[in-house]
Amino acid sequence: MAVKVATKTIKTSLRMISSKRGFTLIEILIVVGILGGIIAVGLPKLRSNRENVKSITRKIAVLSREVRTYCRLKRMTCRIVFDFGNNQKDETFWVEGAAGSIVIMSKESREKIADLPADERPKSPFQRLDRFGKDPFKLPSGVFVGSIETTSNNEPVTTGPAYVYYSSEGLVEKAAIQISNKSTTNTPTVWTVILNPLTGSGDVVEKAMSLKDLRID
Repeated sequence: MAVKVATKTIKTSLRMISSKRGFTLIEILIVVGILGGIIAVGLPKLRSNRENVKSITRKIAVLSREVRTYCRLKRMTCRIVFDFGNNQKDETFWVEGAAGSIVIMSKESREKIADLPADERPKSPFQRLDRFGKDPFKLPSGVFVGSIETTSNNEPVTTGPAYVYYSSEGLVEKAAIQISNKSTTNTPTVWTVILNPLTGSGDVVEKAMSLKDLRID
């Protein structure tokens, strides 16, 4: 975005100068200075957002492996909860666990329960696990969860809470978690964490991918 603005600015400046007379060295240096200033302001922010996307994807990949190992040792069913926040703001994620083996409900079943009156909803067996952080982990400014695709949902989740489940036997729900920066440019950075259902390890791919792209059976 900064480069585009700078290019437009320099073209406008050059047209204004050339409409009057030829260029002088001072005029060229002024225009180059404008270009350099705009790039100096814009590029660090773009690099920062890209590094934040990289950092978050790797954190999720490491967390997934740790959650899988912990739940297998403790014979618990666990899940990583992703809260999409309000309009891509204040997005967070944390880890919850429940004793024993829990049947994973579909998105439709969870929505039906959410529609019930508060006093009629069954109590969730899941509780936040402080071992993985007492407070939810907040995504840096300019970075958000683009979508989360799992086998328990018919389509990628982009709003509301999303869950990735880990069984007490050590199996992990197949998932593709996309992390992106804000669309401040025409080509925002999008990285994907692919969770291995057998090991829980996360492979980080530097592009947008879905479960269909992986062709996992």
